[in-house]
Amino acid sequence: MLIPIYGIPLTNLLYVAIILNCFSYWETPLSNTRDDFTQATKRMLSDRVNGICSAPTCNKSTKGPSGSSTDAMVSIGVAAHICAATEGGPRYDPTMSQETRKSIDNGIWLCCNHARMIDVDPEFYTVQRLQKWKIDAEKRAAARLNLKPIPSRKVVVSINDLQRLNYFSGIYSSQFLDDLKTERFRAKVPNSLIDTLTIAHDKRDDPKLEFVNEELEQMRQELISAIEAFMDHFKQQSGGNKESYDYIDLNEIRRKYPQSVDKFADMIDKTRELAIEVGNAAVKFEKFSSHLCNLKGQTDTKLLVNYPY
Repeated sequence: MLIPIYGIPLTNLLYVAIILNCFSYWETPLSNTRDDFTQATKRMLSDRVNGICSAPTCNKSTKGPSGSSTDAMVSIGVAAHICAATEGGPRYDPTMSQETRKSIDNGIWLCCNHARMIDVDPEFYTVQRLQKWKIDAEKRAAARLNLKPIPSRKVVVSINDLQRLNYFSGIYSSQFLDDLKTERFRAKVPNSLIDTLTIAHDKRDDPKLEFVNEELEQMRQELISAIEAFMDHFKQQSGGNKESYDYIDLNEIRRKYPQSVDKFADMIDKTRELAIEVGNAAVKFEKFSSHLCNLKGQTDTKLLVNYPY
């Protein structure tokens, strides 16, 4: 006796054939044309850059502890393909073998934001550009291995210098530095970024901002030099308006002057590099301030604890 399945009586061989055909389909694995990395390759891509995004303007850590569990972690990192894993994807190379396409040589570790960014604009984020990102990121990771803790030491910081230190730390806040590092410097650049740097540039010779402490004054001079280099480069292609600065419109250049795309893409890269140098110089004030501790009974003498030069 044939038992009904899902209320359908199996009264003839047609139903049996249909069901057997369904089982046959379910047991056949779906074809996978995507050349994905193995878990081991993904881990190695992450480990080779200490879990830090390889984009030169990011430097964001992609792994950390879970806020909801003491024995778990969270990750915002992506093992991204330099040449796409599947046909039709960004930077797909049809001459590349499957093994090469899913090898570590074709991978780069990025935060989720930059992983999305490189795929949205593959004409700018070329294979050569991403390969350079990867090499440079691994060099930075190697350099970090050589960092050694610096012992605490006493420094003399006057009340006036502390006020100047707070002034610089306030202008170059964490939010401002994050915005500066992540700015793409394309057709429109926010006034808030450039105006802040312009004001600092205009006040570079203001004696009221000069530090008495030689170490802090050296930091200020480094910041001034970085801002001057950035402004000299940026103003070559920029023009201000009410809400933003007009800068390099790659889409317009690609349409009108396709032969010049690489030239202007390199100019954008240089702008980003100079912006990072400004950020690296400016963040020293906040780091310096955060490592200062009061010495008991001494107004002008501070203890500088493990300051990362």
